[in-house]
Amino acid sequence: MRLKDRVGIITGAARGIGKAIALTFVREGAKVVLIDVDKEKLQILEHEIVNNGGEAIAVSCDITKSPGVVEMVNQVYKAFGRIDILVNNAGIIRRGTIETVSEGDWDRVIEVNLKRTFNCSKAVVEAMKTQGYGKIVNVSSIAGKMGDITSAPGYGPSKAGVDALTKTLARQLAPPQYIPSSSPNYF
Repeated sequence: MRLKDRVGIITGAARGIGKAIALTFVREGAKVVLIDVDKEKLQILEHEIVNNGGEAIAVSCDITKSPGVVEMVNQVYKAFGRIDILVNNAGIIRRGTIETVSEGDWDRVIEVNLKRTFNCSKAVVEAMKTQGYGKIVNVSSIAGKMGDITSAPGYGPSKAGVDALTKTLARQLAPPQYIPSSSPNYF
């Protein structure tokens, strides 16, 4: 049990990759906080985990808004008293081309895929620093490196932003011995 007694927050946990991550964390001994906007699917997953002997709480909130994220972190502390791992997995995709995508769809993809990563990471960093332990895992896509011809133009740039944010957080938060001073392109 590699995650025994660790507390992990998984965004986008109601289905797909997020659900698989949550179930894996539980098998490895973690207590999980399931985050998604789909209340029904979250509750089903929470019951599945609890009925099989795991510890989980489901929190349905909009993580693109700071107040919702702060409330979610407060709920985690009330339930478990710590935050060890954050998996920023939630994401959306829109289909279309530059000619057909609306500004609203562009904004929503950037907001969900990039802004939520920022909001959730910002909300847990101080707690992780205080407890002397923490891991932030950001789920991205090859579309962030190559662009994407199957989705609307916002998806690839949003994932490239997640990649850059991940590198920035690593440089700002990693212990100094892990950041080489001679290599500006280390990551």
